[in-house]
Amino acid sequence: MADLPEARLRIGKPAFHSTGMDCFGPYTIKIGRRQEKRWGLIFKCMTTRAVHLEIVASMDADAFLMAFRRFAARRGSPKELFCDCGTNFIGAERELRECFRDMSGELQEKLAERQVKFHFNPPSAPHFGGTWEREVKSIKNALKCCLKERVVPEAVLQTVLVEVEGLINSKPLGYASSDIADTDPITPNMLLMGRRDLMSPPVVINPKEEIRSRNSGSTVRS
Repeated sequence: MADLPEARLRIGKPAFHSTGMDCFGPYTIKIGRRQEKRWGLIFKCMTTRAVHLEIVASMDADAFLMAFRRFAARRGSPKELFCDCGTNFIGAERELRECFRDMSGELQEKLAERQVKFHFNPPSAPHFGGTWEREVKSIKNALKCCLKERVVPEAVLQTVLVEVEGLINSKPLGYASSDIADTDPITPNMLLMGRRDLMSPPVVINPKEEIRSRNSGSTVRS
């Protein structure tokens, strides 16, 4: 087996310094009486194995750039991004490069260290992104378990997606011993938050239940 790539061993660097990303979906949501599609966007730290999930309304470059700005504002701007040759990723990289080129020389000098370098996988080679492709499978299974086949509002999909993010980040990074006296293994959440996460498990939505909001509050009936 070959050595791990450098992006997997960024020792001493902050989380999401080297990040892999990909889109998955679509998922159907309801807005009033109409239905629309939404996609998920995964950012995965190549070193700490932590994930960050976002929702995008379309598969174009503008939607990705907005999601990337939300990700960078909360997790910090990455130094390098690894992805496939999706048109949204290629278009976003071109737009960022052109914006930097149009800046003044003084501004370019100040922002040079904050540039994000894109690494594109070869075409038709999804195995190059196996690090985050495996997480996409886990995310899809978790969403299917929670939502079943139900079409939910966008706020519900976003809430469940963030809960799935916390669940994925709670997976141990090492061997989990069955002996209660042994030390608990480190998880990505411990590296991100500095403490163990004690969040409740995601709620499974029963398709037979009807959730209605009234002036006096929310009621659930079968």
